Amino acid sequence: MKNFIKKLIDIKLKIFVRIFTRLRLGRYFLYKLNNKIISEKKSVDINNLKLFFYVPNEMNRFRVNTFFTKEPETLAWINGFKKN
Repeated sequence: MKNFIKKLIDIKLKIFVRIFTRLRLGRYFLYKLNNKIISEKKSVDINNLKLFFYVPNEMNRFRVNTFFTKEPETLAWINGFKKN
C-alpha cells in the first residue's frame, strides 16, 4: 500500500510539473522553487574553517545541526590530521 501511494504521488507530481512547465507563470514558479531549494545552506565552523552544507530538506538540516554530536570520534580523527 505504501509503495502504491508513493507511485501515485509521483505520477501526480510529474503531471503537475509537466503542466506548470507549459505555462510562463508555472515555469517562473518552478524556477523560484528550485533556486530556493538549491540556495538553502547552513554553515559549520570547525578549526577556523567554515564548512557550507546545502540543506534542501529536513534530514539534511538535522544532520548539519547535529554535526558535532553525532560523530565525535570521526571529528577527533579529522582534527588529528597534519597540516599538509
